[in-house]
Amino acid sequence: MSGQESPDVIFREMRPGEEAFVVALTVAIWADVSTAKNITDRFGSLNGHPWAEHKADQILAELNKADLVLIADRNGEIIGFATLLYDRKYGVGAVGHLGVASGLQNKGLGRRLLRAALDRFRLDGLKYARIDALVQNERAIHLYESEGFAEIARSVHLFQKLA
Repeated sequence: MSGQESPDVIFREMRPGEEAFVVALTVAIWADVSTAKNITDRFGSLNGHPWAEHKADQILAELNKADLVLIADRNGEIIGFATLLYDRKYGVGAVGHLGVASGLQNKGLGRRLLRAALDRFRLDGLKYARIDALVQNERAIHLYESEGFAEIARSVHLFQKLA
């Protein structure tokens, strides 16, 4: 553990009623690395709905389908999370979203949270792990590659306004 890391952080499963905290954290930290934000920056709000509402709906849907949501908890405060989705047929665990509160980024918490997610996949009998990131999210890609993930494909997100 580096000197910057907070030893009082625990990793636990999300509890009922904590979804709103995870949604708020997601909206707060995904502005620079969100497809929804990229779309509204270029095309404006979608049917009058801002990118943050779109992102909130996206994470709520993921929370509802996740097999497990890991919470980084510091003295009762949610400061990070990871959504874990299992494909048991193929033995693959996917981290859908992994986020750390803005003021706590670049201090090792994201790495610790990622490792906790990978440990949970192993504990639950999964054999592989997957995580996706937008190319513009260079910090995340650096973290994932430094933890042994290898790029296997690139995807292009395309969008157009219909007449």
